[in-house]
Amino acid sequence: MWSRAFLRQLPTLVTLLGKFVKSELLRYFVAEPEIRCPPCFRVHPPGWDSISPFHKDSEYGLSPEAINVWIPMTPVWDTNSLWIGTYGGGRNDLRPVCLRYGEALLFDAVNLLHGSKENQTDSTRVSFDFRCHGRLRVGTQPGGPPPAGDRLAAPKRAA
Repeated sequence: MWSRAFLRQLPTLVTLLGKFVKSELLRYFVAEPEIRCPPCFRVHPPGWDSISPFHKDSEYGLSPEAINVWIPMTPVWDTNSLWIGTYGGGRNDLRPVCLRYGEALLFDAVNLLHGSKENQTDSTRVSFDFRCHGRLRVGTQPGGPPPAGDRLAAPKRAA
């Protein structure tokens, strides 16, 4: 059963995510952030709509210190991607995130409207995401953190 196999590999995945956080995300936090695991794996085939409405994670009571890290395992664009709004914006401000394999997105899901649309492309999106919790550094990005969308290098595959 795949779920048992996944759970057996979870410590390895958590170790890799920890290395990724230390090498790529630590610069945004005062101290090493806590990773909330397990990560969430998502598949969004052509013709499928989103399983949840557009939302801000604050609507579900998540901590204001949460920063989401979204890593697509396939190229994403247009309706096969995650759509994110702007601070203070509404549904008319939503834009798709365009990333290639090997890129990742750091974003403030607590305060930014986000979600998926019906996938009208011919490409299935496979992605995973997780949250980091910790106190952010002030002024580490233009406009100050949390960044609305910062591209990062994805974790390298273990040799």
